[in-house]
Amino acid sequence: MDLKDAIEEPRIFSTPGMLLSWEKGIDMAAKGMLESMNFEFGDEPHVIGNVQAIRFDQETGRMYGAADSSREGTAVGIDFLPKEE
Repeated sequence: MDLKDAIEEPRIFSTPGMLLSWEKGIDMAAKGMLESMNFEFGDEPHVIGNVQAIRFDQETGRMYGAADSSREGTAVGIDFLPKEE
């Protein structure tokens, strides 16, 4: 899955214990699988924070960033490697 697409997916959040918070639109198969493992879901969905991510491509040495559209923010890259002369 593309990094940006993954960030935009509905989230499930775990704190210590078996109670999970969740966002509207989560995959029902994933919810059922977690329930079969004795996890419990809160009664109502709610918005869970925001996500910023960086993916490092080991083959090319490039980094890719993405920001969650539910909040203000953007992905910015900085070229920190010295230029070859």
